[in-house]
Amino acid sequence: MRGIWTLEAVAAVKARSRRLAEVLGEYDEVLRRLGDGVYRATSEAWEEAVREAGVRPGAVPSIFRPVVTILARSPLASLAHAVKVGAADNKYVHEFLLDTVDNSSYDQGRVNMLQEMEVVANPRVLEKYRPVMKTALAEPSEILFHVKEAIARALRRCATLIESDEYQECLADELERELPRIKDLIERVDWDAIREEVKEVYAAVLEHGKERGLERAFY
Repeated sequence: MRGIWTLEAVAAVKARSRRLAEVLGEYDEVLRRLGDGVYRATSEAWEEAVREAGVRPGAVPSIFRPVVTILARSPLASLAHAVKVGAADNKYVHEFLLDTVDNSSYDQGRVNMLQEMEVVANPRVLEKYRPVMKTALAEPSEILFHVKEAIARALRRCATLIESDEYQECLADELERELPRIKDLIERVDWDAIREEVKEVYAAVLEHGKERGLERAFY
């Protein structure tokens, strides 16, 4: 009987791990959709602004194009795989998710983008339009905030179980509970409005860039 109980216990632990891996995979998909949407909207805004400003295509190398990317997706995909194959114990999962929350600042993404635009515009112009950027990216920022809060809340509520076989099941329950609201927020994002607001900033930046010899800067 002892051997049978052990096999059943192992099977139960594996089932909990598989479920957590599935939930983490759903969060990974949420962040993929969010990241793709933000990247596409800001990329299209940049291309339209360049075209309307009459700036020669390629005048600004791709490395300096101020598009926004969200980098939180890959860590969750990696963790989901590790959990699925049984390579992540409770402590590892806990520390990994803590690091993901700490290193997924959307505000930092905005800061990085504004810094990249300094190569083509007066910093005073960027400071003037900083509030516009904050408003334009408010919806995606809110979604990322909810994702981070969902993870942080799950970690807090399940912390007392970290030494237990029930820890990963607790995390899966808590994270899954927040998914419908997060998915609904993504469905309601107005990507066209974001593109237009961001384009307004890019247009102003490019006009000042042209005054500073933008098209000669990289040649």
